[in-house]
Amino acid sequence: MTRSHTIAILPGDGIGPEVTSCALEVLDAAETRYDFTTQRTHYAAGATHYLETGELFPAIEPELRRADAILFGSMGDPRVTPRHPRTRLHP
Repeated sequence: MTRSHTIAILPGDGIGPEVTSCALEVLDAAETRYDFTTQRTHYAAGATHYLETGELFPAIEPELRRADAILFGSMGDPRVTPRHPRTRLHP
């Protein structure tokens, strides 16, 4: 009997979408090798979503709680990250 898992995917910003895409390729191979399936739901979150809507995360908490796993890319786009004099990332 094939097992099935639900995954919430939040690609994030910067390199996050690229890394998330590679992780999903590995997951595809694992599904074939280990005989399981995944139902994947992609969610918009991060800087681009924030700049377009004014909200960092959409109201998806209940959906995230129901997922078996969350694949979370990186976040931290400098367009929305506050600058601080002691932060090394922002000279």
